[in-house]
Amino acid sequence: MPQQPNDILHYYRLASQQAALAQTPEEEAAAYRQVVNFCEDSRVMFWSYNNIGDALLKKGRSLLGFKAASKNYAEVLHSYDQALHSARDAAEKISTLNKMAQTYRLMGDKENWIKTEEKVIENLADSF
Repeated sequence: MPQQPNDILHYYRLASQQAALAQTPEEEAAAYRQVVNFCEDSRVMFWSYNNIGDALLKKGRSLLGFKAASKNYAEVLHSYDQALHSARDAAEKISTLNKMAQTYRLMGDKENWIKTEEKVIENLADSF
């Protein structure tokens, strides 16, 4: 980002604008990573890691070859795991766990897909 804003709302806006203009998923993820680097607040961290994971997931769907896709999906899962640890409530946890389950399904990892879906159910039960 060319400007260095000093308030988080300005930073969000610039990161979102940069991500929208990104030519590649890597550029989109880089825009959101800048917000992670700006602030350690859990709301900011959840938003940032969640968006990084989404951008990397787009990249993974376009990759050819198992090895390249597997490495990318590992990065996706890492970003979603970071978002999960920053989640403030059951709704954010469930949203992130659903994305993680989808990623495991795309990877063909049935065991972790099922385990993650079970975590979704546990969090749904806890939210009532």
